[in-house]
This record gives sequence, structure tokens and C-alpha cells, in this order.
Amino acid sequence: MRLAPMLALLATLLSCTSSHNGQVSQTDAAARSFVGIVYPPAPEGVTDLGGWLVDFGPSRSPHQPMHSISHMRTPAGEVAWLSVQIGATGGSPVWRVIATQDLPAFPPNAGLVSTCAMGNDEFRELVFGVADWTDEQFHPVIHRAWRVDLDRQAILEVAVTQVRCYNESYGV
Repeated sequence: MRLAPMLALLATLLSCTSSHNGQVSQTDAAARSFVGIVYPPAPEGVTDLGGWLVDFGPSRSPHQPMHSISHMRTPAGEVAWLSVQIGATGGSPVWRVIATQDLPAFPPNAGLVSTCAMGNDEFRELVFGVADWTDEQFHPVIHRAWRVDLDRQAILEVAVTQVRCYNESYGV
């Protein structure tokens, strides 16, 4: 019966809040509606554009589940999904979405970059951003940036002035 999924979506839309005059944009609500889904496969109408594993560095416990960021295209726009691995099927990971972040329209000659750091932190995939493509070792222009907060199971926007992103294509 299709009534149950429709009621769940309606409940999600009604429970959403926003700091923008109390209004929830269609894309905000659409992004949040993906929290809790298990994939692969991606839901109908959603395209996986790639992603990366979140790197905890040497502090990661072998019992700590793997996390990833996936760059997805939805009918409402592009979204980053923070997911936790909940198992494997046929040697491939199975993920559950725990947080989402709407992504802005990228300027020409810009894209999502994953090897970023805040301040003097090590370069790990806990910080990511939208940056102009360049032939320099570090991306000189970062338009927007976010960090992963696993304790809060959230993706939080951060000031681009605090972020530096390594160019993984430098010298290639």
C-alpha cells in the first residue's frame, strides 16, 4: 500500500524547521527525506555521482563502523549524504544515510573536493567543499565548505576562511 510512504514523507515535511524565517525550502525537505534510507540501490530518480570514505586517521578503532560521504543528484538538486556502513552484500558495502546537506549550484569550473582541513589539522575527508579547479597544489578559491560531526551525526557548514583544500590532481 502506498499510503504509508506518503504519510511518512508528509510527517517529515511537517516536522522540518529552518533558520530562514521558519520556512523550509523544497530542497531542504527533500534532502532530509533521505535520512534513514538504506542503499544501494539508490532510490528511484537519484543518481550516485561518487564519494569517499571518511578518514578518522590513526584514532579509528577497528570496531568503529565505516562512514562515507556520497555526492548524489536528486530531482530537487545535488545533495551530500553522510552514511554509516551497516553491512555488506556480495562483498560490497551497504549504507544507511544518517545526515544530508543540500549542495549549491556549482560555479563554472568548480566542483566538490574532499581532501580539506580546518586550521592546522591533518588533511582528512572530514572536511569538504566546493572549489575552483586549478593547477595549483591547493585550491585558491573555496566557495562553500562543510565538516562532518559524527558525534552529532551531522554535516555542518564552516567558514571558508578556516578551510584549505589540497588539489588531488596537482602534478598529474
